[in-house]
Amino acid sequence: MVISAILLGLCIGYLILILIYQWGWKSIPYYHTKGEGNADTTVSVIIPARNEETNLPVLVNTLLKQSYSSNKWDAVIVNDHSTDNTAQVASLAGGNIKLVNLSELITSTIIPYKKKAIETGIKYTTGKIILTTDADCKVPPNWIKTVSCFFTERTNLCAVMPVRMQPGKHFLGIFQTLDFLSLQAITAAAVHSKWHSLSNGANLAYLRQTFYEVNGFEEIDHIASGDDILLTEKITALHPASVQYILSRDVIVDTLPEPTWKSLFNQRIRWAGKFNHFKNTIVRIIMAWVYLFNLMLVLTPVYALWSSFETTYILSVWLTVIIGKTFVEIIFLLPVATFFEQKSLLKWFPVMQPVHIIYTVLTGFLTIIIQRPEWKGRKIK
Repeated sequence: MVISAILLGLCIGYLILILIYQWGWKSIPYYHTKGEGNADTTVSVIIPARNEETNLPVLVNTLLKQSYSSNKWDAVIVNDHSTDNTAQVASLAGGNIKLVNLSELITSTIIPYKKKAIETGIKYTTGKIILTTDADCKVPPNWIKTVSCFFTERTNLCAVMPVRMQPGKHFLGIFQTLDFLSLQAITAAAVHSKWHSLSNGANLAYLRQTFYEVNGFEEIDHIASGDDILLTEKITALHPASVQYILSRDVIVDTLPEPTWKSLFNQRIRWAGKFNHFKNTIVRIIMAWVYLFNLMLVLTPVYALWSSFETTYILSVWLTVIIGKTFVEIIFLLPVATFFEQKSLLKWFPVMQPVHIIYTVLTGFLTIIIQRPEWKGRKIK
């Protein structure tokens, strides 16, 4: 009875949380671009890149097809000590895309490389708006123009934007894409409703003056990750209403899933590490609640089968909770998947549910025991 009561209590709290985020998503107005932006609104795109010789040409090609006037934007690819041909590929990009080699400027080997790459890229550009993305992404043709127009029309100092994962045809890619849809929905709802700060460096924009106003990555520059969320948290702390979300297909940036389970867990452990430095108590409570709920979903059937006391009742409650969780999450994701044009993937959601529960618990456990996950050939802290 106690186990069932705890599971039901955690479930009710979780479902209420999902409903709150659903309301937040539905309250975001769709943004329609108006005009071409101000003539003096310049944009600089910062692209940190490490060992991205394969992916970089795709991003470069989409950047060169931007509809925004070429004299109003520039881009810098910051080569982060790559051991492949990333530098050569970047140097041949052409247009108004230039290369900066971090190895020629930074001699230290114990630094938050991505933050240093972004910070360096900003110094080598002049745009009023800083726009960041990753080297393994591709951007839509109206990306820069839409961002420029949004900043022209609003009083925001920072804009969080949607990122879409391309699943491919394999189980792991579909699994990651469905998980990523949830993260994107929560990010959008939280930012728009001002509940807490979330963002993704693959698609983030802020004013140059704002970056320097919050002293860039100062005080968070010892953390390997957090060039996005921890920065937006700093901006929100100084200007509570300044971070806004752009809900528009014209700014959806596409990214790739991790190729292996090992690289996926390394990525998620790296992401989880920055949440330890979050100052927002609400985020910590939400994360703890979600983790405990998933942990109970794993432990409850184990306890029920091990114990001979009310096994059938406990398992029936557990199964009801699983079904209820799956149903509510599908309802939550339906408008999100529609926006990202990935509604067809939802048919896989019930199949992925048990895998995702175990994955969530395992990620939390590994985050505790693995203090230095590997990322792009480096052990990070």
